[in-house]
Amino acid sequence: MARVTFWGLAGFFGLFVGNAIRGTFAFHWGLGTLGTALAAPLVIALVVAPACWAALQGLRDEGSDPGEPLLFWGLGVLALSSLSSLTRLLLQRHIDRAARKAVAHMQAASIPDRARPEVVDVPTPEAKPAAEPASTGAAIADPPFPCAFGTGSPPPAMAPMSPPAPMRPRLYDRLAATGGTVQHLSADDHLVIVGRDTGREQLRLRFADAVREMDDVEGMLTHRSHWVARAAVAGFDREPGGKMFVLLRNGARLPVSRSHRQALERTGLA
Repeated sequence: MARVTFWGLAGFFGLFVGNAIRGTFAFHWGLGTLGTALAAPLVIALVVAPACWAALQGLRDEGSDPGEPLLFWGLGVLALSSLSSLTRLLLQRHIDRAARKAVAHMQAASIPDRARPEVVDVPTPEAKPAAEPASTGAAIADPPFPCAFGTGSPPPAMAPMSPPAPMRPRLYDRLAATGGTVQHLSADDHLVIVGRDTGREQLRLRFADAVREMDDVEGMLTHRSHWVARAAVAGFDREPGGKMFVLLRNGARLPVSRSHRQALERTGLA
C-alpha cells in the first residue's frame, strides 16, 4: 500500500513541477519554442528525480537493496519529459500552421458587393390636348389630383434606399462587455486576449477560431500568436537589433516576426 501511495504522489508531484517549469520557460521564451522543449526536460529531471529517489530510499528498510541508482532515475525522468515536450512542440506548431492557413484563406476570399436597388425614373407621357365636344364647345378641366398618365403633376421621384448596415463579427457575441472595437487578438496558452479600444478581455477559445470569427474585418497576422485589425494600425517601431513592433491606436505594442514582415510590407503598411 505504501508503494502505491508513493507512486501516486510521485506522479502528481512530477506533473505539478513539470507544468510549473514549462510555464516559467514559456513565459520567458514563448510556448512551443525549441528552447522550452530542450531546457524544460533537463530542469524537470534535476528537480523531480532526486526528490523521488530520496523519498523512495526513506521507504526502504535498513539493509535492504537500495534499488536503482539516482542516475537511472534522472535518465528516466529526462526521457519522459523530453518525449512530452517534443509532443507539445509538434502539436503547437501544427495548430499554428493551421491557424495561418485559415487566416490566409479568409483574407484571400473575395467579398461580393451587395446589390443596391436602382432608382428608375418613370417618364410622364406628354399630355394630349383635350378635344372640345362638338355639341357644347366647353373645355374639359384638368383633374384636381396628379396622375401618372393624365394631365396632372408628375409623380414624385423614388427616394434612394440606403445600403444595409454591415454585420457585426461573431466574436463580439462572446464578449462580456459591450462597446468598443476589437483591435487585436493575442494567443495566451489556451486563452485568447481580445484587445479593444476600451479595454482587454480573455476568452477560452482557440486562436484560429477567434480569428475566423472576426468574419469580414480586414486584418493580418503579425506573429504566430498575434492578429491585428488593419484599421487599428497606427504605425511601426523598429529597434536597432532588427526587431520590429506594430503600434495600435489603443496603445498596444505587438511583435512582428520575420516570417510575417514580408506580408506586411506587401500591404504597404510597413
